[in-house]
Amino acid sequence: MLDGKLRFLHCVLSSWC
Repeated sequence: MLDGKLRFLHCVLSSWC
């Protein structure tokens, strides 16, 4: 559950979506 939110946050911060 937390992994999904962390991935989303990292995606936004790192913008590697």
